[in-house]
Amino acid sequence: MSPAESVLPLPPAEPETASFPWTWEVTPEQFRSYLATNSAIIAMPETERALRLDGSEAIIAKVCHETGRATAPLHHEAFCIRWTPS
Repeated sequence: MSPAESVLPLPPAEPETASFPWTWEVTPEQFRSYLATNSAIIAMPETERALRLDGSEAIIAKVCHETGRATAPLHHEAFCIRWTPS
């Protein structure tokens, strides 16, 4: 049982679960553009938003520079649940 499955508020034998790990390769500019669509970022005052976006882009740029690649890998995992009550 995965950590995610152990906290489900469902009877243990009933839900079906699956995890799908994946990696998204992004350039610094793509990552900045992606973050700029997040509602928490959009709601920030303009100056703070620019600082956050600049900082995030710089982190990915640093990874790209250090690895000699144009993109940096962002690791994700989708966790899916299907529950059919008995």
